Amino acid sequence: MIKKIVWFLILPLIVGASIYLIFFREKPTTTENTTNDDSQTSQESDTDTTAEEEQNTSTTEEETQTITGFSTESQTVGAASSSKYTIEEVSNTSHTDYHEFVFTLSSTGTDDPNVIAEYKSSLGVIRLDFNQIEKDSSGIGYQKEVSINKEGISRLYHNVSSDQTEELYDIGVTKETAFKLMSEKVGDNWEITIYVQYPGESSSTVDTGSTAFSTQAQSITGVDAAKGATISSYTYGASGSVLKFVWNVSSTDANPIPTVNAAYDSENHLVVTFTSLKTDKVYLAVDGISLPGSLAMQTEKSGESTIYTIGGFSSQAEYKLSASTSPNQVVLEIQL
Repeated sequence: MIKKIVWFLILPLIVGASIYLIFFREKPTTTENTTNDDSQTSQESDTDTTAEEEQNTSTTEEETQTITGFSTESQTVGAASSSKYTIEEVSNTSHTDYHEFVFTLSSTGTDDPNVIAEYKSSLGVIRLDFNQIEKDSSGIGYQKEVSINKEGISRLYHNVSSDQTEELYDIGVTKETAFKLMSEKVGDNWEITIYVQYPGESSSTVDTGSTAFSTQAQSITGVDAAKGATISSYTYGASGSVLKFVWNVSSTDANPIPTVNAAYDSENHLVVTFTSLKTDKVYLAVDGISLPGSLAMQTEKSGESTIYTIGGFSSQAEYKLSASTSPNQVVLEIQL
């Protein structure tokens, strides 16, 4: 009986202690520490992300360098000297608002190269005139080009000069646009850099003539004397087995190319006729000149038309009559 009473008294104490231990015991502190660690890790990740964004922004700003001092006026670097130079390399790079052309020059002298940049409205180009050049190793041959075709800049064209110590490079543009010419000594060389702002594409349509060689009659439909059609100068040369004769042309119209046609006559003379010109500054200068391939040119003028006759063919040679803008040219190529 006594044992039953004892158990009756002790049992509630045991049950109460068990309930207290189960429901009211303090939780471990490790969970709170883990939460704190996670929060700290998250904060470190946020800090790293911010640092990466700042670094990318800095890189982008460096890549989009702002160029100031653009102008449409003639610009010159260096001055006339007796130092001789070699054009070692030419490169070009597209940027957001402008195109960059870099000419690398070397020399045994110490004077800065003399280079003039000027917009030529009659040709549709920004012309770079390099003086005292004894060798051109750019890899761009005379009357050859590097195509650009971006936002109104068409090409970089290596023109021909009558001065043996001068090299001419023409940057074709649809209209007058601002540019900046700079010179910098880099190691043993000089870098001549011209930045050209994109002028925008032209909406005018130009007949560019033939795309293939043949002996058939060929023609280009362009402007006439009423629109100021003019031949201002010429160049010619032979590369491989092809003679290339170039008329530099202009007009007061959006289309600078004059109407011209070419065909062989009954005596195998190749006759090129500009049907309506306001001015021809070339025909007298080339009358009677000898051309590569044992050919010769004769010219005559009748009213507004000018006729260029090329003779010396043993048979009809294939040729191509074409035109281009910026620079504005009519081009006759003959397979020798």
